[in-house]
Amino acid sequence: MTTALWILVIVAVLLGIISLVSTINARHLANRAMKLAIKQGFSAPAATCANDSSKRVAIIYNPTKISNLDDFRRTVTQRAQATGYDEPIFLETDEESLGKNQTKQAIEQQAGLVISAGGDGTLRIIAATLAESRIPLGILPLGTGNLLARNLNIPVDSLRRACEIAFTGKNTEVDLGHLKTETGEDFPFLVMAGIGYDAEVMDKVSTKLKASIGWGAYVVSGIAASNNPPITMDVSFGDQSHTRTRKVNTLLFASCGELVGGIPLLPEANPHDGWLEVLMLSVRGGLIGLLEVTTRVFRDTLGLKRLTAGLVSKTDVTRTRRASAKVHGEARMIQVDGDPVGSYREISAWLDHGAIVVRVP
Repeated sequence: MTTALWILVIVAVLLGIISLVSTINARHLANRAMKLAIKQGFSAPAATCANDSSKRVAIIYNPTKISNLDDFRRTVTQRAQATGYDEPIFLETDEESLGKNQTKQAIEQQAGLVISAGGDGTLRIIAATLAESRIPLGILPLGTGNLLARNLNIPVDSLRRACEIAFTGKNTEVDLGHLKTETGEDFPFLVMAGIGYDAEVMDKVSTKLKASIGWGAYVVSGIAASNNPPITMDVSFGDQSHTRTRKVNTLLFASCGELVGGIPLLPEANPHDGWLEVLMLSVRGGLIGLLEVTTRVFRDTLGLKRLTAGLVSKTDVTRTRRASAKVHGEARMIQVDGDPVGSYREISAWLDHGAIVVRVP
């Protein structure tokens, strides 16, 4: 059997396992998610916000994520008017600012509510631009991952239900992440940012495959990148002056911890508390190590007891306010909320606590 065929077989098996786990354990995962939500404080007190009396609402949308714009506008407009808002102002994102200019326009027009309609990339740009304005942000998740929406229990499969939450939900403060590089560039993130394997997977994922099989395309890309060599880097946490030299495949900074399918990669991560969860993952054995990590994640999802330590993989998680890393050798790709943004050698990450007001159930 050829290598390509083996990869397809493994992908099929992984997708089958994911589908089976999601189906058989739907109720278990729902109960676990509810307990996790309570633990993480998703029932936090309502946040104060700006322009409380304004009934103006701006819908900033990514046109590439909407198949029927007329239906989309009709659905959103109906929900806006039914809940007492003015007829929405629809602002289309552009390739130059990716939603930043449109968000500034909404702020200048004193909108009482701004709604992001698109994927995680559109959402993080809008959220970062809204930061400190105290204008509530509604989320209509139309992307592939929709990770912040999943972590905040916003439905990703019903535009109408997501609209209801955007217009009538509770205002809650959410942390905004920052990833800064040696060039001084500051990349915002809401869920996770990282360097190494995860960024390489995001960078190499096929757009056509993602359009056809959704997030399963990341599984294919992940297998293809499983033999990439580890990265040697110096890592430090908080105000520590000393560093630790580590050889890792992935260094991940997280504000939220849940992946697609309700899989809790970092169960302790809380988007409301200002703490950063830093994951350092070391994998030996290429695809074998990747499968071991996948198995471990599924085991944790189902609440099963760990019987043995990792044979070819090691996972370290550190909770901190700030972390930084310096790569030995050539620059490596980094990603923020699933968007690869370039290769760098030095990075630092921290959270701006409660910088954004988000509408949640």
